[in-house]
Amino acid sequence: MKDLIKKYWYIPTGIISLLLIVVLPIFINWALQQKTSYEVIGNSETWLSFWSTYLGTIIGSLITLYVLYLTLKQNEANNKKAKDLQIAIYKKGLEERRIQELTQAFRESLHFIELAKITRYIRLIQIEEYEKPEVFFLDELGKTFNKHSSFELDFISYTNDKNLDCYKSIFVDLIIKYSDYVTLITFIIDLLKNEDYTSKIRRLILNSEIKEYIKDEEYNTLVNCDSDEKFIREILFILNNYSKDHNKEYNELHSKLVDLSEQILTSKKSQLGELGI
Repeated sequence: MKDLIKKYWYIPTGIISLLLIVVLPIFINWALQQKTSYEVIGNSETWLSFWSTYLGTIIGSLITLYVLYLTLKQNEANNKKAKDLQIAIYKKGLEERRIQELTQAFRESLHFIELAKITRYIRLIQIEEYEKPEVFFLDELGKTFNKHSSFELDFISYTNDKNLDCYKSIFVDLIIKYSDYVTLITFIIDLLKNEDYTSKIRRLILNSEIKEYIKDEEYNTLVNCDSDEKFIREILFILNNYSKDHNKEYNELHSKLVDLSEQILTSKKSQLGELGI
């Protein structure tokens, strides 16, 4: 009942107003014709004029107040619309910036590992040029460590996104594999820089960490080499095999990252379009 009255308030209000308009003049006319036991100043015409002015002023004031109320209510609605629009525009701008940052973060992570450059430096190692490759791979090792440490910050503005969590997990796996691969290459360069195979083998035995990155049979083969040529041939064979395996794993993981990044950006842009601004 209360909801009906609130929804159709103008019907009883109109009926009461109509009754007042019709009944009030009749009542005033009747009242002015009645005789009273006390003295009344003025005649019927004077009192009719007074009541006309008095009631007209009241009705005019009520209409003015009502119009003012409607104006204020309309202004409030307009202000709310303007405020909502400003908030929506701000949210859209914020989301656009976040999408730009996300796009940049994807671009940097997807191009973080440069296979063409790695292949070029591997070829230099194969022709016994070690200085430039050593500098490059040591830099890569530091860059990989820094990227692993700061990677989460690139996507800190997005949470509770399953695809993005999956992307981060795959990228971290890629970084770990790349870090192991680069570490192995720096070990190999360190070994190859020694002048003869006995120095190489001695260095191999002293640097026991390399056993964490190659198979036991490969390590044993290197230790048992009886010439420099054989040692270089065996260790370059190991390097080539690990490079092939790394490149294969990289291409598989990179392909997954590309697909996920496209899905995430498409979803974010779709959500942005739903704002309707």
